[in-house]
Amino acid sequence: MSAFGTGSNSNGQFWYGNYGFLYKKNTGVGARRSTKFNPGGNITCNSQTYLYNKYKPGGGGVGASSVSNRRAKNRLATVCVKNSCFPCYTTLGQYSNYTHNPNGYVPCYANQINPCSFSGILSYFIANLGSFTDFGLSVAWSNDGSKIAISAPNISSGIGNGVVYIVNALTGSLMNTITNNVSQNGFGFCLSWSPDNSKLAVGAPAENVNSGVIYILNPNDGSTFYKINNPNSSTAFGSSVSWSHDGTKIATSNAYNGGISNVYVLDALNGALMYTINSISGTGTAFGFGLSWSPDGTKLAIGTPVYNSSIGIVYIVNSANGNLISSVNSFTNTNDSFGYSVAWSSDGNQLAIGSPSYSNGNGIVYIVNPNTNNLLSVINYNASSGSGFGCGLSWSPCDQSKTKLAIGAASYNESSGIVYIFK
Repeated sequence: MSAFGTGSNSNGQFWYGNYGFLYKKNTGVGARRSTKFNPGGNITCNSQTYLYNKYKPGGGGVGASSVSNRRAKNRLATVCVKNSCFPCYTTLGQYSNYTHNPNGYVPCYANQINPCSFSGILSYFIANLGSFTDFGLSVAWSNDGSKIAISAPNISSGIGNGVVYIVNALTGSLMNTITNNVSQNGFGFCLSWSPDNSKLAVGAPAENVNSGVIYILNPNDGSTFYKINNPNSSTAFGSSVSWSHDGTKIATSNAYNGGISNVYVLDALNGALMYTINSISGTGTAFGFGLSWSPDGTKLAIGTPVYNSSIGIVYIVNSANGNLISSVNSFTNTNDSFGYSVAWSSDGNQLAIGSPSYSNGNGIVYIVNPNTNNLLSVINYNASSGSGFGCGLSWSPCDQSKTKLAIGAASYNESSGIVYIFK
């Protein structure tokens, strides 16, 4: 509990709970007050109360009035983790319409105050766990940090009905294998966990005569919850996939089709198309081949690796309307497929960008600050000639202010593939 003032000058006391800002008491010591919030009417705040985490511009906003109102605006956009409460000011205005986040709280992270540290030192590697090729083309770290999903789409073999392996993130040992019996569908081309880790989105951009689908699977037994079919007439739907951190949306693209490609934002509950972010870069640039939501859900990083003769570029766009915020240009200006993969760290302060074609296919990964686009570090492991290092990227959640990065090299050892874990 933190108190603001004492006696008759007390302007409110705040507590934290499982879902963030849950309690409020106002006026003098010992007094109780019924405080009006929108929506929800009058709420008596001397017991646990679920408050809508939204700010309505004008008309008093959220809270009571005067000082308590101002403090409510500053404190409502909060999730408290182990007694650590903090405001997420950058997301307040987004919640003004009462429909953007019906769950009523902003999915912020303690790491926004204490950024995750990353040294780029190799921790361990995971070699191919079976006979399927292209192991590590896509990697996805579960949001609780316990598992890593690794695909082997088997494209190089010419068969193209791949598998997805679920491994223990601490040891790299195999926990589960998810198979698919549709031939030549590119199953496993891309992967993304739901925020609660109960579902796994798996792209199969060649299914249905290259129309493409996205499977929403149970990661424990591989059973299918539902399939998302291509909502338009384009090909290679499901070329990339990224689940928003509030769990309500799935972003995907048709970037593998070689022509004009767009990013599609889908309703995660039923797969319905919500809106389209049209290509910024024109035809044949693989716009959306790399795709990652920012942790606060306001931005999308969109990799475009074939832009300008495969030099590549990464766009940072407003996730709600596709408006360009900034772009990250290749650091070499050579045909390195810059932006083939992108991954936003859980603290929002680091964006990993893969260039698997760098140096004759050795590959390289750049870590940039997505707020300034400044280069922070480079992972140039030089796994082997033609290994495609950096084709798959995924950050672990921040643990004790530290994070790890899974990096796939699907062409390693004649396309057998390997995944490296850096810390």
